Amino acid sequence: MTWLKNMRRLLPLVKDMQSANWERGRLHREMHLVLNSVTDLSKYHKSISPRMFKKMQWYMVETVWMSQKFADLHQVPLREKEKLSIAFSGVLGGISDIVIDDLAGDNFASKKEFLLNPSEGAIRLPLEKFYLDFFKVFEANLSADNKALVMEYYWKTLEAQFASREQFDANLPQEKLIKILKDKCGFTTLLCRAVVGKELLKQEEEAIYELGGLVQFINDINDLHKDSNQNIRNFANSFATLNEIKQALIQQVSLTFEHLRALPVASKQMNDFLFVFHSFIIITLAQLNHYKFICGGDYQLDRFLTLPQHKTKVRPYLRRNFQYSIPKILNYHFHYPYESKFLDTGV
Repeated sequence: MTWLKNMRRLLPLVKDMQSANWERGRLHREMHLVLNSVTDLSKYHKSISPRMFKKMQWYMVETVWMSQKFADLHQVPLREKEKLSIAFSGVLGGISDIVIDDLAGDNFASKKEFLLNPSEGAIRLPLEKFYLDFFKVFEANLSADNKALVMEYYWKTLEAQFASREQFDANLPQEKLIKILKDKCGFTTLLCRAVVGKELLKQEEEAIYELGGLVQFINDINDLHKDSNQNIRNFANSFATLNEIKQALIQQVSLTFEHLRALPVASKQMNDFLFVFHSFIIITLAQLNHYKFICGGDYQLDRFLTLPQHKTKVRPYLRRNFQYSIPKILNYHFHYPYESKFLDTGV
């Protein structure tokens, strides 16, 4: 019976993820139209590259997708203005990421000052003008009921992005690294929740912060090759072995799911919500399994980094990955502790 229920959850999730993960998917097409609705993008083609626009669109998709999941969890609609405000926050997140990581250089202090206090008089670059245009529509679409909370998390998200520059420090202590990673995605995830028209209790705030940390850890495992080659410290390359990565990931999963299960939310909606992230975790464990496979059964980061990046990406529909993932995805029992025995095999 559990398999059947989870199969009913899996099929719409696959369709949902195709919409979000494929650049021609429905959600991408929708966000492309939203991005073009605010200003004439052709004015910026000489100063903002197609790669930058693509990054902004991905940020929009990710934030809207997450906000919709929180709306579904609480059985409330994601209203149009809420959807627009979180989409515009995604644009701002993409721009600030570009400014902080790619363009700041020796002028980091001035770029930081502009992002924290955007105004016409402080504009020095076309990208800053673009940022200000979207900051205005982001604020304009916020509800008076939750504007203060949304802005609080927006500024915390920005501060976390500033702190993430420390990830280039090879000597950054792991404890501080983990705090930076949790802040970076934890506050972004709270921002996605804050736009939803439902009171945010302290208990849920703590749970969502940990969920954001989990999402960041998953992203870091997927980006292990890219980040490591760019000398960026992340969750995955801070450990020496795949087993250490796996154990730290499962520890965060257990903590997050424990917090989420304790929330006063209808059990069906919570189970549907947990199933989404459970599926992501299994695919991530398959990713670790793939890393071991392409390293000839003996993963070492130096050896892993000699491989071309495209070979490091797991293909879920390969037979070995499919056989690894699908039984584990469908076998999840929500009333059991997360440390299910089936997770102890294959990685």
